[in-house]
Amino acid sequence: VPHDGGTLVSLLRQGKFAANHPVRGEDGREMHVGDLVPPPAPPASAGSASLGELLLAAAVVGGVAAGIVGLIKLATAPRPTASKAERDSIERAARRLSSKFPVVCADHIKAGCRPPLKNGHRPDVYAASFDGREHIEEHETMESVGKRHSVEQDRAFRRWAARGPRRTYRQVVTY
Repeated sequence: VPHDGGTLVSLLRQGKFAANHPVRGEDGREMHVGDLVPPPAPPASAGSASLGELLLAAAVVGGVAAGIVGLIKLATAPRPTASKAERDSIERAARRLSSKFPVVCADHIKAGCRPPLKNGHRPDVYAASFDGREHIEEHETMESVGKRHSVEQDRAFRRWAARGPRRTYRQVVTY
């Protein structure tokens, strides 16, 4: 699963994994997380775990068990641009996909991580497995599905999915 240096730096600073944890860059180069920045002290946590924290913990534990670190980009808060119906649909999808994929990121909700750009656009939901499967979903309302931006995203995500046998895309229209 691809990742970027900024993601690793963010996770390392939060104490999510050790500096000597092996990772593979997008260019295929192997390194250790500590090669990017020195490790910080682990953060103190309080309260109950959110969906994002649970998904993040599952992804990190699964990645450590498999010896792989996936793409996990932390989000600080939900983006308010989606309607309530759209956000509810995105949250349901993230929960559903988290039982099938070890890495699930969702936009517009506080899910712990934000999906990576795919073909120049950010999907609402991104899921990845450690064996290379990737799935993205774009959630629209009846009002937004025909708008230019939505149509462009749909085309871009369909092209992205068509470029790999282990890639899937689904557009969900909420009412």
